[in-house]
Amino acid sequence: MRKKTVIATIAVVVIALIFLTMYGFNKKHHAESVRSAYQQAQDMLLQGLYDNANSILKEIAEEEYSNMDITELLQYCDAQIKYESGDIAGAYNKVNSLILEHVDETLQDELKSFQKQIAEEYEVYLAEQEAAERAAYEDNIINGVPYVGMPESRIADTSLGEPSETVRHNREMINGESYIANLYDFVENGVRYFTARCVQGKVIQVWDNRNKLDSSNSSSSESNGSSSGGRVIGGNSSSSNNEIEREADGNDYADDPYNVYDYDDPEEFYYDNCDDFDGYEDAEIYWDDAWR
Repeated sequence: MRKKTVIATIAVVVIALIFLTMYGFNKKHHAESVRSAYQQAQDMLLQGLYDNANSILKEIAEEEYSNMDITELLQYCDAQIKYESGDIAGAYNKVNSLILEHVDETLQDELKSFQKQIAEEYEVYLAEQEAAERAAYEDNIINGVPYVGMPESRIADTSLGEPSETVRHNREMINGESYIANLYDFVENGVRYFTARCVQGKVIQVWDNRNKLDSSNSSSSESNGSSSGGRVIGGNSSSSNNEIEREADGNDYADDPYNVYDYDDPEEFYYDNCDDFDGYEDAEIYWDDAWR
């Protein structure tokens, strides 16, 4: 019985040794295969065959061995591919701080040379981008109309030209503090067709009523001189049919000083008469009460 136990134990030990030997052989063989691929990728990079090198490196990207910069080499390869495609910024970000310690000396020299080249080209690229952005910014102002976020100092530089000399004012609450708001009106033929509201040196709201300016210009050419719907700034427009009907009904708002019935919505009403109300809600209530 004891003899059989000894034999069984020896058999287990022998099998274990065989298994360990085979595992060690396979592991060594795999490491040699990875190192061969790593060297092959370097050769491809030195030949400028970046797509080929990229394919090889992706196959061993998950491997981790000492004395092999697999991830870093793949990053360098990506940088070269981006550079060839014209992506200067992408290439710079990939390679700017890259270090390759475990590659051929020739490839290390190539990396340093590429880093210097890409740094110089990236600086030129940034300057060109900034110039393009400045040009686009100027074009947006000169050929456009006032927009939210535009500096208040550029109000007169847009395609609308100079605003009215009279600047209206109201207040804006920001984080519990009250600030003076400047309202710049653009007026033509008595029609206020555009307003920009500025707080702390920037445009924060705009009201674009150029469609009403077009309507006003069209109506001025009609022989009877009747209004086609464009509002006359200052509340001097002739009474609308709605106003006449309400006056006949004895409505309290028939003789209001704001000509509330000339306004189709409370927002326009408020921003034409904002100096006379405590805020938008106050003006909206007035408009709602009139139109009930």
